[in-house]
Amino acid sequence: MEGYQKDSNDVNKRTTNFSQRDIDILVTLVRKHSAFIENKKTDAVTWRQKEEAWNNLTEEFNLHEGVVPRTAKNLKVKFDNIKKTTKKKFANEKQEIFKTGGGSCSSVEITSTDLAIKDILTVGITGLSNLYDSKL
Repeated sequence: MEGYQKDSNDVNKRTTNFSQRDIDILVTLVRKHSAFIENKKTDAVTWRQKEEAWNNLTEEFNLHEGVVPRTAKNLKVKFDNIKKTTKKKFANEKQEIFKTGGGSCSSVEITSTDLAIKDILTVGITGLSNLYDSKL
């Protein structure tokens, strides 16, 4: 189960929520290891490299003072959730820009974490450009 760790009696114990500082550290470390973590290949060698990158990232994350020790699985799930919410925010922003009906578009709150994730996932968020399309 995500967000749970076993104690000495083999009972699942829920870990504390990620603080904004924890999220910032995670995003910084993912950016450092993004060549392996965000690799789209799915062969055995790439899977091993990704697993090793997540293990290294976990060790580096847990070395920071004041963070709650996390497993690689916890960090991977949290990063996937951050990616999902960031993609949704940028999709909503794009939808608001192209919305018809007049009036002004409502703003979508984009944080510094969202911008950092956008830098890591460039094509996954912005999409590929089409030279023959009249839209932006």
